[in-house]
Amino acid sequence: MSLLLAAALAWTAVHPGRGFTFHGKPISPACVTAAVPVESGAKPPVVLAKCQTRAKPRVEDGTFTTDGPDGGPGPAYDSYKVLAAAGPHYAVEADWSGGGTGRFTNLVLLRRAGGTLVLEKTLAGGDRCNGGIEDSAVDGATLTWSQNITPYDLVDLGGVKTLAAYKDLEASASSCVAAVDHTYHLGTGREDAPAVSFTDTHLDDQPGWTGDYKYQHCFNAYYGAYAAKHGGDALSPADVKAFAAGFLKTCVKT
Repeated sequence: MSLLLAAALAWTAVHPGRGFTFHGKPISPACVTAAVPVESGAKPPVVLAKCQTRAKPRVEDGTFTTDGPDGGPGPAYDSYKVLAAAGPHYAVEADWSGGGTGRFTNLVLLRRAGGTLVLEKTLAGGDRCNGGIEDSAVDGATLTWSQNITPYDLVDLGGVKTLAAYKDLEASASSCVAAVDHTYHLGTGREDAPAVSFTDTHLDDQPGWTGDYKYQHCFNAYYGAYAAKHGGDALSPADVKAFAAGFLKTCVKT
């Protein structure tokens, strides 16, 4: 069944994971994260008999988690939460780490097809400030979430395409400065225009950080001044474009 046909089904957030099982047990988190693309693009169906593990997942607030072997600087784990369901279709947040510094979160639409799990659509995802997902929720058939972005992402979102990530502005997974709030309608596949909000009121210059990027000092000051003027207001796409144009005029062209 295609996503087009799935749109005609009734999506529900009431016990959405009830049918998300294999041989009477919850699908293993490793099976779900195996279906998530690390990069954009299609993935072959995941054969559940090959990835289902005997380890019983921990369950907390509807989130299923299994731990991986130690050996990296951070914990290794696979985790998921079913947010909504429509027949064999599921909206799922999948979280995972291989034990390194990355903490990956993804929102995907999956389909149970016999003994397989099929990726139908990737909605969003990334590593912490590089597109990481927060506050995903479903109300009726409306899916909402916030996605973290970096200084470079913020001005790029506003239409400034002439700067270099990691050279002109910070763009690492530990440099969250704003969140993009998304609304996606599962019943129609339509997404509303995103809103952007700052995640801080000011950015401090830091030795060994600010000086590594050509325009980071000026960005920090410009960001703080803009936040002081506009408070916690959500920024429309036009506002983000104006922010980026002001940054370009203030910090780059001068």
